[in-house]
Amino acid sequence: GVTCTSCAGGTFAATSGSVSCEGCAPGTASAGGGTNCSTCPPGKASEAAAPRCAICEVGKFTPTNGSAICQRCETAVGPAYTSSEGSATCGLCRRGWFMA
Repeated sequence: GVTCTSCAGGTFAATSGSVSCEGCAPGTASAGGGTNCSTCPPGKASEAAAPRCAICEVGKFTPTNGSAICQRCETAVGPAYTSSEGSATCGLCRRGWFMA
């Protein structure tokens, strides 16, 4: 007999009776068994068919919802700018600190 199978992470089935699962678009993610994909918030990003939104690394950021990649602070904003993990913005090192 035919059985129903849960959609894998990074995919979804929006309607009942689906015969396959669709991949999530870049900037969105689904943990599996989903009926849609969730948009990644600022500070996180995802490639196509991702099971989760990845947190931007130190020195990278995403200022908007639905980002496919995290941008490098020094490239997008300017030299001497950095960020903490999961940032939506970049900033200069505060007084008494330096960029290593």
